[in-house]
Amino acid sequence: MGIDAILTLAVVVVAATLFISEKLPSDVVALLVLASLLVLQLVTPAEAVSGFSSPATITVAAMFVLSSGLSASGVVHAMGRLVARVRRPLPMTLLVMALVGLLSAFINNTAAVAVFLPIVLASTAANRIPASQLLIPMSYAAQMAGVCTLVGTSTNLLVNSLARNLGHPGFGLFEFTQLGLIMLAAGFVYLLLVQRWLLPHAHNNETDDDDQLGKYISELQVPSNSPLIGHSVADAKLGERYGVFVLELLRVDNAVAQPRAETIRAGDVLIVRGDWSRLSAVIDKNRLQTAPDFQPIDPGNGNTQPVLAEVMIAPGSALVGHTLVSPECHWHYRSAILAIHRRGDVLRSKLRDVRLRVGDVLLLRAPGNELPSLRRNPALLVLSAREHRVFMPRQALLTIAIM
Repeated sequence: MGIDAILTLAVVVVAATLFISEKLPSDVVALLVLASLLVLQLVTPAEAVSGFSSPATITVAAMFVLSSGLSASGVVHAMGRLVARVRRPLPMTLLVMALVGLLSAFINNTAAVAVFLPIVLASTAANRIPASQLLIPMSYAAQMAGVCTLVGTSTNLLVNSLARNLGHPGFGLFEFTQLGLIMLAAGFVYLLLVQRWLLPHAHNNETDDDDQLGKYISELQVPSNSPLIGHSVADAKLGERYGVFVLELLRVDNAVAQPRAETIRAGDVLIVRGDWSRLSAVIDKNRLQTAPDFQPIDPGNGNTQPVLAEVMIAPGSALVGHTLVSPECHWHYRSAILAIHRRGDVLRSKLRDVRLRVGDVLLLRAPGNELPSLRRNPALLVLSAREHRVFMPRQALLTIAIM
């Protein structure tokens, strides 16, 4: 065995050790391997950087860009709402595997799992289903569907690139599809049959607290083009369809005595309670408007990606005892207040009439560049913040067409 072979083997062993130990990020390890081969003169500089111009590398990078487009245009968010509507474990597992499998056939399967992971965790928590029952089937579905097309997994792309470099004709986009679909169907059947017995049923101990925190009180106004107009609250069946419950119906700021039997009119305000994901679905489907009294006065830079932020009224806050329309609450003028949560209490009044207490949690939609200001405010504690994805039909159709 020559010295070059020994050095190459040593680099491989060290790289494998670093990958297994996870002491360094995988991308750092890969760059260290490249640098080591170059320093040891096992490859030439041209060979060292040739991989960056490989069609396989560029295609994988393009797949990650495409997956980001699916997420930014709201396609993935719409899929998440579809998954959240399913209440039973077996149909939810089948739906998740089908959606992930469809995406994994055309974008990198790692990217597909990455964008679906928060959706599955949120949907299982909302329906009190163990996440462990869906994560393994989702992962396996992505792997099995990824081999159905040439672009579904980086391994197929790499083999295709090597074959072409060696003078072979390479593979077509759907050359593996027939065999891949057979394996995919067999895998689906197996996972659905053995899921109940082989997968753990562990619940997250924090689920109850998180679920309680997610029960928000929101104020929704009915515009003139809402499909709810002409129906009674009982006929709308918001509780049965979405898990959102109407607490009060306000008409000209006065509570209606029997809201469930009252016919909804334009301009009515519904005080509702539910998880924000479900409230958001009700708003979109029925064209409702959130808390019209608390839209941002100064929206700031429209090019900034909006975020959903949960902020809590801190102990000793100067806001305690004040309402959201008082001068002390000027901090939210660039944010839209969507809902409020008060642990152990169900509020039935308009948001502008609620006097804040320590521990109240407000859900805000704010410009992304407003978060540092909220974090610096001593009266507030920012509990969480995530990008607010809005479904954009034209961009979504364009992204799907590109895919």
